[in-house]
Amino acid sequence: MAIHEDVTAMVAEAAGVDASTIGLEIELWYDLRLGGDDMLNLFLHFQKTFGVNLDGLDLSTYSPNEDDVLLTQCTEWVRKRLHLNSKQRYKSLRVSDLIVAAESRSWSKDRSY
Repeated sequence: MAIHEDVTAMVAEAAGVDASTIGLEIELWYDLRLGGDDMLNLFLHFQKTFGVNLDGLDLSTYSPNEDDVLLTQCTEWVRKRLHLNSKQRYKSLRVSDLIVAAESRSWSKDRSY
């Protein structure tokens, strides 16, 4: 399998969805709601599988920690229902970002990809 398919399968498994639903622009938090321990476990598996150096990676900039996942989901749901301006709280983290990191075997703090 190519890196693209391996990463896609890994993300799909972590999110509990079919791999065919995972595209390059899928957001790990905003689309799949991967956060907290689920996100941590995904990245531990990602690091082990692809040998990616994750120095400089701060998962809390991409998703809530385990204690805040439910509260964040509820807050975002209420804001959406009330049509309140909901600025994204977390940085974008897409499947394509993981593929680039897997191919380069490193995580860039200043991701511009």
